[in-house]
Amino acid sequence: MNKKWILFGILSIIIYLFLFKKEKLIETGFDIYDWYQEKKIIPQEIIENITEEGIENIPEKIIENITERITGMYKTIYDSIYQYWASLRDMDWLLLKAVATVESSETPDATGDDNRSFGLMQVSLIVGNSFGLSKEDLLDPRLNVQAGSGFLKQMIDKFGLEGGIQAYNLGETKYRRGLTSPTYLKNVLKHYEALKTIYA
Repeated sequence: MNKKWILFGILSIIIYLFLFKKEKLIETGFDIYDWYQEKKIIPQEIIENITEEGIENIPEKIIENITERITGMYKTIYDSIYQYWASLRDMDWLLLKAVATVESSETPDATGDDNRSFGLMQVSLIVGNSFGLSKEDLLDPRLNVQAGSGFLKQMIDKFGLEGGIQAYNLGETKYRRGLTSPTYLKNVLKHYEALKTIYA
């Protein structure tokens, strides 16, 4: 497939997040729009001129530069950890990475606003304890993903992919009571689709 059209697909997802979901994404506590703008991943003039016609007029060097920046932005030292635990649990490691991106921007020492969730996948202490882990353990990326992937797998097995993602965010009890987390779900799935395109 032409490199420009692969980039067009990636940028379409990103721009959708930027322009049409900004307010909803802010509600999740992870403002993708400002995050990309701060890191200057994509030049503003490119964002403003992404059309099926305009993409063909972007110089090849710029295409390669943006592609490298997008891919480099997503690839982290934690990828091998996601891959390890996903392989043991028969999961797609990119889903784990998408959850970690939304939950903490892949920050290993992140602590939730309520001081009840920790690490890459923002695992609660209750969930961590169920896997025999302490608060300190949850700040270790390997152990955090062990617990986070285990809990996500349990929720997906019980409620399916979309229900499982929401139950991961809300907790099983709240989800069973009928609460939903549609914005969180959409955020995770958009990252998941972007990652599948980038790592294809």
